[in-house]
Amino acid sequence: MELDRKYFVRIYKKGDEIDINHLYKVIANIDRTAEEHRWQWVDTWDGVGEMYLMFDSTRPKGKQLVCQYSIMPTSISYFGKVMPGGKTENCMSHPDLRGKKLFFPFEKENFENVKSRFDFFFTTTGLGAPGAIRRKLGYKAVDYWIDYHFFWEAQDGFTYYHRDIKRVLKKAPKLAVSFVTTIFKRVNNLQCYKKLKKLNAIVEHSFNVSTYEKGKTLMDIQELWSRNRENYGISIERSLEYMDWRINQNPYFEHKYICLYEKNLLVAYVIFHEFELNTYKIVDLIVDEKDVFIAKCLMSELLKSAYKDSKSGVTCSTLLQNKFLKQVFLLNGFGLKNFTNIKKKFSKDKREDRPFHGYIKPTIDSSDKLEIASNWYITELCKEGRTFPTNA
Repeated sequence: MELDRKYFVRIYKKGDEIDINHLYKVIANIDRTAEEHRWQWVDTWDGVGEMYLMFDSTRPKGKQLVCQYSIMPTSISYFGKVMPGGKTENCMSHPDLRGKKLFFPFEKENFENVKSRFDFFFTTTGLGAPGAIRRKLGYKAVDYWIDYHFFWEAQDGFTYYHRDIKRVLKKAPKLAVSFVTTIFKRVNNLQCYKKLKKLNAIVEHSFNVSTYEKGKTLMDIQELWSRNRENYGISIERSLEYMDWRINQNPYFEHKYICLYEKNLLVAYVIFHEFELNTYKIVDLIVDEKDVFIAKCLMSELLKSAYKDSKSGVTCSTLLQNKFLKQVFLLNGFGLKNFTNIKKKFSKDKREDRPFHGYIKPTIDSSDKLEIASNWYITELCKEGRTFPTNA
């Protein structure tokens, strides 16, 4: 890759977080501290993440970074086989460089470099230009994101949906928007009343319920996962080291655990944290043998805990074609969000519109298994693990 003399490229070194966080603020409108950057990129569960940086030497000190290509270490379980994986994250180009055709060759060259460390790659937000770049590199568009929710507080439930209603109907006449909003508010009130009644229904079970125990819970989760890898297709590898870093050391959220034991054997867990609209947001859940009854008991315990803690509801993000979680949530009375994503599944929109993308080295698997969305089991665990302000 040939560059103008004013540009130079190198890997991350200590102190670069000043430039990185400045560019991050310009691109994402998020103020990130040096400590937060260190957790995410330097002191990860698997050492320093891959960060390739392009600088413009003519810009003021502290603002010289103009491009970043970066991969977060995130191992993958591929139908039971564990392989080194990486998540494409925080790849960015300064607005001044847009249209100068610098970023694609920069990413392409360094994508080849990181292949010496990783066999598998994925990105969670491959819409627009980022997705187009990834597909040129061989990534495949896999699926849409969708949200499930269970609200018993009507006002928060309505607020949760209202943003999507306004977006879907943004070109509709004001009278039509007002009519739809009024009808939906009434339906939402009725649904929340039904959810409150369902919440009080008792699910009888004989499992022992526990929360997080230092030195035990993560070991039990790793053991449960090792028994079930093959049942969950393509998913994040839930090693003790990764879970401790991603969940327990996370500087943004204080996570909570609910675990179900049959005698001394962990058979299910759910990890969650407080989120917007006074909710609990599910980050991850695994159930032994994908047993639907165990999952129903787990959700019952989570909903009871949320109600006891005076929350308004529970939400969870996953991929649209995650069949197991769809079954679990709908059986437990959860509703669906993301009207646009549901519509796209049944429309003739291009596959490239799907934001979740994946890549596996062709020398490992050249089949189309990666492109089949139902082969994936994805939860919030694969994401960045941070908060995003509404103006970001």
